Amino acid sequence: MLVKTQLLILSVGLTMIIKPACLVLCVLLPGVINLKSRDASGQKVERGYVYKTTDGGASWSALNLKAHSFLALEIDPRNSSTLYASTSDGIFKSINAGLNWNRIRTSFESMMVRDLVVDPKSSATLYAGASNGIFKSTDGGTRWENVSASILAQAGLTSGLGMIRVLVFDPQNPSTIYAGADRGVFRSTNDGNSWKAAKKGLPNQRFFALAINPQTPTTVYSGVGTLISRPGENPAGGIFRSVDGGASWQAVANYIHKAQQRRDISVRALVIDPRNPSTVFASTAYGILKTTDAGATWESINSGLTNANVHDLAIDHDNPMILYAATFGGGIFKSTDGGSSWRNVGFENQLVDAMNMDPGNPAILYAGIAVGSPTKARGAAGTTR
Repeated sequence: MLVKTQLLILSVGLTMIIKPACLVLCVLLPGVINLKSRDASGQKVERGYVYKTTDGGASWSALNLKAHSFLALEIDPRNSSTLYASTSDGIFKSINAGLNWNRIRTSFESMMVRDLVVDPKSSATLYAGASNGIFKSTDGGTRWENVSASILAQAGLTSGLGMIRVLVFDPQNPSTIYAGADRGVFRSTNDGNSWKAAKKGLPNQRFFALAINPQTPTTVYSGVGTLISRPGENPAGGIFRSVDGGASWQAVANYIHKAQQRRDISVRALVIDPRNPSTVFASTAYGILKTTDAGATWESINSGLTNANVHDLAIDHDNPMILYAATFGGGIFKSTDGGSSWRNVGFENQLVDAMNMDPGNPAILYAGIAVGSPTKARGAAGTTR
């Protein structure tokens, strides 16, 4: 087998270029990154780093941020050189596109931070969805305030809010924010200062995914993360749609993989075609679903997915036919035909914790690769291998 090795040593450390089909071997040096990436024969990559591609997945560079796991990667929409990463070791910030990182100290360091979002109106304002609340910073992460007290009141709780799993802004009015949580869906219309429950018609489940129609932002989709159904049961649904800004919801997808005796629809991500918002994609534990009629009908689009346990999705806002799928144990896949077919573009057999696309340049993506052995991966047919 032909071996290709590319190393570029910079003053700030060591950057490695990974070609998905090539073998790269880097010698471990103090303070730099050690990567052993091999081909599709099942051999492993040294994990626990954030990686970056600037060419749509043709090659990947390891960045100077290491952690056991990555919970969220966020890019400032006004300045894409500013990045945030929520990791097992805390929150980190880069102001030079990932070249260097500094840890952000917070008052909630003991909590798991599942999502980070930067306010499209102000680069200094960001929100963190944590294991027991929503926190807001107005100075780039130096100081934080818990802004979720009204959620506790809405849920009728004095404590134990549960995980805030996803935060999304209204693309036309970013003062409106939606939060998907273990206790349902909540909405703020005043920059997160107060929140109201937005869960009429929703089941009492955890919500892992939210997506807002960019052309008609009163249309919102939500995805249940942990709804379990067994033979003979009739679940409430896995994907819900609101056409009135979260005031009420209706189930639009009841997808359960028919081959499983214990069936987990587990919707982990939702993305909307920015040019044709009737087209929506959903990632599940058994592959990717697509609707072209705003949820009236759905189809599985798993051709080429050798691992269908899809954790995250990204869509190219310039060319929505291009999508990326991050998987638990199968690496990253890319489609150039609207999801009709997929091919691996890196990290085969690896567990991709988090992924995000540069809002200014869709050829740039970041991915966090977890430490530890890959979990058993579900194939495209939903079987375990």
